Amino acid sequence: MSRIAEELTASFTGKRKIDNWEPLQHISAETVSCYSKNLYFLEEISLSLIIKASAFIQDPEVKDRVIYNLKRKILEEVFGEFRKDLHSIIEAVYNRDLEKVLTHVYKIENKMFKEGL
Repeated sequence: MSRIAEELTASFTGKRKIDNWEPLQHISAETVSCYSKNLYFLEEISLSLIIKASAFIQDPEVKDRVIYNLKRKILEEVFGEFRKDLHSIIEAVYNRDLEKVLTHVYKIENKMFKEGL
């Protein structure tokens, strides 16, 4: 289990709504300006990611299933883009094609740590 999956916890917010699903929230960035003791102008840059999925339930007996589905929704959003490459790696290992394995490993690494910077 990934660290993200381990840290996902469910909580009741006390909110009530008629609709069933809310979309995932997206990355946000903000800047805040302040002055230091020496009157030098400083600019704070903050980058955060809020991942949230929520559902409204009427029947408490479905709570565990809804929590499972919400966690699954978040994990699919975070890790789903790697599924095709992981399946390609499994296939390449099965075919003993080391070059293809390395190609897909580097592709995943590039997606995770280089793209979007």
